[in-house]
Amino acid sequence: MSDGTAVVFDLDGTLVDSRLDLVVSVSWVLERMGLPFRSHDEIAMFVGRGAPHLVANSVPPEIARDEEAMSEALGLFKSHYRRHLAVRTKAYPGIEDALAGLCEAGPKPWVLTNKPGDMARDLTAALGLSAYLGGVVGAGDMPDHKPDPRGLLGVCRDMGTAPEEIWYVGDMPVDIETARAVGCRAAVVAWGYCGEDELLEAGPDRLLRDAGEITRL
Repeated sequence: MSDGTAVVFDLDGTLVDSRLDLVVSVSWVLERMGLPFRSHDEIAMFVGRGAPHLVANSVPPEIARDEEAMSEALGLFKSHYRRHLAVRTKAYPGIEDALAGLCEAGPKPWVLTNKPGDMARDLTAALGLSAYLGGVVGAGDMPDHKPDPRGLLGVCRDMGTAPEEIWYVGDMPVDIETARAVGCRAAVVAWGYCGEDELLEAGPDRLLRDAGEITRL
């Protein structure tokens, strides 16, 4: 991947494993609202596509269809999760070294995530990753969630780099779709929230099986 000149990362499932903190916050919402219990494994299936998707798929369908109830559930989730962003969340092994290596080799990488931007910035700061990042953009900072291309296009502009000179690195098919819509090259990591077969079927330019491979960007 030495032909890339700049790198933009997804956050959850790519740089950090935040599943347990997210799942615990959803479980708290279900209990608080008196809704049916769901196992951690069930809730974890919906992680990676933004808070509205996570909450809507974790609550019963009748709640998801009720605008007022969904607004309450999402508000409770965000409030609880904001207070517990980094209780159990960790950077994946080798990520900090990989980010440091990218900083030495070229421009600082950026983050583009469907997580609310303020939470993403708080989380990267809490985990000590902010020093390696040129910027962090999330929901609320961009017109719509991925795969809407405008968020990544905005990051390209802020970096002063043409899309074709950027690698977008994620862990979901939606990340590949987002990169394709903008004209960036797409790399995906095998350690995230999606199975390798599903990732390969989506047609990434590269599949990274170890964080050490990131330093070759």
